[in-house]
Amino acid sequence: GALAALGDTLFPATSLAEGVRQEISPASHVLLRPRVFHPLFALLAVAYILFATLPLVRRNSRTGWMLWAFATVQMIAGAINVLLLAPIWMQLTHLLLGNILWLLIVLAIAEDGQGRSDRSAPLELGT
Repeated sequence: GALAALGDTLFPATSLAEGVRQEISPASHVLLRPRVFHPLFALLAVAYILFATLPLVRRNSRTGWMLWAFATVQMIAGAINVLLLAPIWMQLTHLLLGNILWLLIVLAIAEDGQGRSDRSAPLELGT
């Protein structure tokens, strides 16, 4: 995401079509190439996050539901970022949402790990 944002900032496009031409051109700068892959990797990451946090959502965890909500908002913000041709304020908003999403992922992992330790007996070694 950071490389895609840097490419958008250093090589701004005047239209969505021009941006796509910049990305697929063999002569394009190396910072423009990640712009093609970022949305695809983001979709895959969000799909994985939603699948991985499904147990939390099923337990009606506030963290799980917040993570799902922020993942959805982040995807919408990313689409808006592309449609607006990545103005700086939208890039910063998208980055802020990404940081919040990351913090929620950490909280969800901690919450799920705590739930797992409560449900299982400790591993006994060398008896």
